[in-house]
Amino acid sequence: MKKLIVLIFALCLLNCPTLYSQNRVRAIEGGLFVGLGSGTNKCGYKSMAVGVGLGAELRYNFQNLPIDLGIQYSLSMVNRKYEKTLYYDPDPTTRSKSSNLLLIGDYNFNRGNKVSVFVGLGTGLAKFEDSAPAEESALGRVFIGDRRYSFCFMPRVGVEFFNRLRLSVEYKIEEKANSNIAFNIGFAFGGGKIKD
Repeated sequence: MKKLIVLIFALCLLNCPTLYSQNRVRAIEGGLFVGLGSGTNKCGYKSMAVGVGLGAELRYNFQNLPIDLGIQYSLSMVNRKYEKTLYYDPDPTTRSKSSNLLLIGDYNFNRGNKVSVFVGLGTGLAKFEDSAPAEESALGRVFIGDRRYSFCFMPRVGVEFFNRLRLSVEYKIEEKANSNIAFNIGFAFGGGKIKD
């Protein structure tokens, strides 16, 4: 039922001409971004800590629709703190690193203007160093999972200023030790409004 509601909502958006951007924009657009993120599952550790991420995108802007499609490659780090145990450890942090290759698509509101909002989805492959579950060891909790790949699904929402500065929130849903929500700031190049 939820899928049907989402599909109906998407079809309504695509058939609503008042939401279409009337501005013509350049077809090819790229971008670089950096961000701060946090995991969504403690995996038995004491607490979560902020991690960093970075990535790049290449998008194709459709001229007659407020939609773009593209590809995103990103790297992210999820940090967790553990209880200090038998040994002195000045930094009781474990880091899970992942890389993602995703097909992405965005629906753009007011595209080509000074302020443009977008909502989007991404789907693809995640590769990571550590995976859940974690278990106790003499040094604290350690990841013992042996998975190295998983499917990734990523909803996102953001705003673009002056066709260049992009702020977004992304939620990468993948293997539980690496799922994360990130706040990104990026710079877009290409794209932009075509002057008549």
